[in-house]
Order: sequence, then C-alpha cells, then structure tokens
Amino acid sequence: EKHFAALAAGRQKNPRLLAKKAREEAEAKAKEAEAKKE
Repeated sequence: EKHFAALAAGRQKNPRLLAKKAREEAEAKAKEAEAKKE
C-alpha cells in the first residue's frame, strides 16, 4: 500500500518520467518473454 501511494504521488509529480519508466519495464518484460521462447 505504501509503495502504491508513493507511485501515485510520483505520477502526479512527473507523469512523463513515470510513463517512460513503465514503457522501459514493458520492453524489458517483452525481451524476457522472447528469450524464453527460444
């Protein structure tokens, strides 16, 4: 719950930075999925 609250506060402060971070995490997960397929 604390982590979620901090995340919400961060989103309000800098939504662009958070969106960038989320996109990078999504790309990393996609790469991991590709690696597992092979």
